Amino acid sequence: MRLLLIDDNPDFRMLLGQLLRVAIPGVEVIEWETELRGQPGADLDWSMFSAVLLDHRLGNEDGADWLQEFRERGMDLPPLLFLAGSDAVASAVRAMKLGALEVLMRGDLNPVRLAAAIGAALREQEARRELRRQEEAGERSHPRMLQAQAIGTEAAEGIAPIRGYRIQRCIGEGATAKVYLAERDEGGGHVVLKVLEPSLCADAEFMKRFAQEFKLISRVKSEHVSRIYAQGLEGGRAYIAMEYFGAGDLRERIGEGMEPMQSLKVLAQLAKGLDAIHQQGIVHRDLKPHNVMFRDPHQAAIVDFGAAKDLNENLELTRVGDILGTPYYMSPEQVRGEKLDARSDLYSLGVIFFQMITGKHMFEGTTAAGIAAQHLTTPPPPLPEAFEGLQRLYSRLIAKDRDARFRSARELYGYIAV
Repeated sequence: MRLLLIDDNPDFRMLLGQLLRVAIPGVEVIEWETELRGQPGADLDWSMFSAVLLDHRLGNEDGADWLQEFRERGMDLPPLLFLAGSDAVASAVRAMKLGALEVLMRGDLNPVRLAAAIGAALREQEARRELRRQEEAGERSHPRMLQAQAIGTEAAEGIAPIRGYRIQRCIGEGATAKVYLAERDEGGGHVVLKVLEPSLCADAEFMKRFAQEFKLISRVKSEHVSRIYAQGLEGGRAYIAMEYFGAGDLRERIGEGMEPMQSLKVLAQLAKGLDAIHQQGIVHRDLKPHNVMFRDPHQAAIVDFGAAKDLNENLELTRVGDILGTPYYMSPEQVRGEKLDARSDLYSLGVIFFQMITGKHMFEGTTAAGIAAQHLTTPPPPLPEAFEGLQRLYSRLIAKDRDARFRSARELYGYIAV
């Protein structure tokens, strides 16, 4: 394996080179001396390298600017990892938007972290190439299923079949529906079947809400929103067939611990997904880590529109004063039962962001009512001092006055990229 290290500091290059050789025995590290050679030109054969590590600080220039120039000149880069200091959050986010597969904080580098990051970047690059190959060949492609047979519990014997699908596992159960992992009869590939409890099929309101979930998701086209395939009624049971996510949910990532740049990357993706949702006049109303799934290790998507509201729809399935949502993540106006708009989802996103950064809920309590009440009057806890550079972003998301928040998910996404 050959790695290209682009940095302007000889001492840091030497230190990082040593760490890389410990992390990956036998690796060849090529140092690009920017202070002497400037920016790599068109004559550089990038295919020589398995991956590139690009620093954010290159003399008086920004590494993200270099990456943008590489892209504009049509350079076919190998997997790129961006090195950033704690003062370079904006530069790191720009690099991610320009295609960097990973961001590494300079102060947290060690052989284990480097080996894991480079390995993940190489796997991601290979997965993207395979996806492009399948698309060019016109093949049906499915997300890689990670231990599909290890999730949930085996479906009960004698469960009524649903035409077109082979039900394999029960992966969730609530008061109104069961969720199954199934495989298509035609073409294969896993899907998730959300099946309404038979007793509720006679409830007109539940059936309208269930039909609305399919209608709402079908309108949204975004890589950061779950895909929906079909809706039907089989043997007196209503169901929706949706995308299966093989890489887990955000709860698991938070439980494992997330780095600040990883949290920002997820936040940016969710902002893009919310923008697509809000552009269709839809408010999700139940954003929480459980409703953020990963299509692959790097791509998050918003799921579960069972509580969503179409702002353009005259049909009132809920009234002002009704409360839908999860207390940990509810906006103040949601707790008060007021009419909601897109800014309510942004508040919930801010609460999730706090949890990604700290691993803790923004507010704790012994009862749902006690937790919800804190969203009304209790000042939100600040981010830890080490993340002071993200405090303004966080504060604008979780302002109790919705007029003080970002006006839209699109504005949020633009702010992150500044």
